[in-house]
Amino acid sequence: RQNRRDSLFLSHKLSNNEQSTNPTQIRKSIKQTITTLGIKYLDMVSIHSPLTDPTRRLTTYRTLLEMQEDGLIRSVGLCNYGVGP
Repeated sequence: RQNRRDSLFLSHKLSNNEQSTNPTQIRKSIKQTITTLGIKYLDMVSIHSPLTDPTRRLTTYRTLLEMQEDGLIRSVGLCNYGVGP
């Protein structure tokens, strides 16, 4: 079974509703996804959109980095962010 998991790359996008100033809430959301999928970690979690306030985005990003250190997430990404001024 482990070889089967190693052949998959599982990604999750955190919606605007899942972004939060509360790290516990963010962790709970990610852990629920991991539990629902019956896996031990996600290969990548992305912050889906920059349409929340800066505090929520930064707290979410920092929490994802902590979860990466804990081994629950392998990579942290961003989606739908523009490039430039």
